[in-house]
Amino acid sequence: MTGLVLAAGLGTQETRSAAAPTPVVRDCPGETPPGEEPVAFDRGVVSVEGRNTQAPKFSPVGRMPVFSRYPDGTSFRMVRGKGGWSAPEPTGFTGKEVTVDATTKRRFFYDRGDLFCVRYSDDGFAAPTPLSAKINAPEVEFYPCLTGQGNLHFSRNSNWDQGPIMEAKPDGDDFDVPVDPGDLANRGGASHGFVSPDESHLLFDSPCGASATKNDLRISFRGAVGAWLAPGNPEPRINRDALSVLCPTVSPHGEYRFLTCLQDIGTGHVYWGSTRVIEAARPPMRPTAPKNVGA
Repeated sequence: MTGLVLAAGLGTQETRSAAAPTPVVRDCPGETPPGEEPVAFDRGVVSVEGRNTQAPKFSPVGRMPVFSRYPDGTSFRMVRGKGGWSAPEPTGFTGKEVTVDATTKRRFFYDRGDLFCVRYSDDGFAAPTPLSAKINAPEVEFYPCLTGQGNLHFSRNSNWDQGPIMEAKPDGDDFDVPVDPGDLANRGGASHGFVSPDESHLLFDSPCGASATKNDLRISFRGAVGAWLAPGNPEPRINRDALSVLCPTVSPHGEYRFLTCLQDIGTGHVYWGSTRVIEAARPPMRPTAPKNVGA
């Protein structure tokens, strides 16, 4: 495995020696950390020719990235140990597009048109169970995403120009009936939504509007009253250089964004870059009008 990503003062600490300052191992295996321009992520290990690799999701402390790969039709994981990063290996359960709820020690994933969860511990994984009929409707549900508040976001309907991204609040170990967050985000089709842990922004892919590819990356921010604002296009260059751009995610510390660029029918490479472009796209805060205290 190529070099680990190091940065001072952030993340999980690991000491090399008593005399040396304490470096901090970042979330990601791979080469030199990228700038704003996305580059292929761990080419030859994660991003490989002849495979469509998607949706890298990291455990909260960054020690276990999990990603999906087609035509394998399953997920793979890598583990960070004292000797560095392990080679990718199957997760041990069927399913793709994995997201983690560290509070309840559950992993959620897509398999055969429905969403499932599996509990995990140091001993491994329990048997997967499907989510309730409130979530798993007759349509296809896929690409789950858990936020810091425990809210579940997922895609429904695999037709990219028709499907919405849905939101469901937690209800014990289950979830409440999901709701459609509205036309501004979902009009023209929306898929593969990644909602930030604080729920301030939503990354997704869509064929709507003036798409440069069959499916472009979009971003929407929360408005003052909590509704999603009209989406923008944060990746104009990479949206021009691929057949489709899809499956966005962000690293646990919020510093790197990941997305899949379909190169041809069989190959999709994961790209990563700084999240500074997300902050640059964030609309300015409107000043709040002063209250009229009366005459």
